[in-house]
Amino acid sequence: PFPPPLLFPLLFEGERLLLRHRQRVFVVEAASGKVLQEIPCPEWLGPPPVVAEGMAFACQEGALMAFRFPQGTKVWEKALEGTLTRPTYADGRLFVASKEGRLFIVDAATGETQREMAFPALPLVGVPWAEEDGVYLASAKGHVLAVGLEPGRGP
Repeated sequence: PFPPPLLFPLLFEGERLLLRHRQRVFVVEAASGKVLQEIPCPEWLGPPPVVAEGMAFACQEGALMAFRFPQGTKVWEKALEGTLTRPTYADGRLFVASKEGRLFIVDAATGETQREMAFPALPLVGVPWAEEDGVYLASAKGHVLAVGLEPGRGP
């Protein structure tokens, strides 16, 4: 029922799929394919979102946003500098890298920036990988960076 382009099918709450088609997000029952909800999201044009805590976290050029699902209401929006990667969620925090060499650590509930780091000579690509002791990032120049989550401590 969805003509191309259909983007980012994500399993949400184990029973529903999130599908983006043009400037709308559809909540679909995974077992039957029945559309449960259609949500207009004209600003959600970046990489696929990550789903956690009953919310979808999405990036677009220069902004990170949180949407409550299944309602689709925007909870918060945070301006972040650069071309952003898909966010990673871990332990109540979002990790977002930029092609301009920045790593942002953002509180998932409030959208407040907890920490920001700059790596000006290393454009970051790909999705950050968060572990208990640190975050791992890839650069466009072939480097892998390991960043400790506590100041002064590495992974």
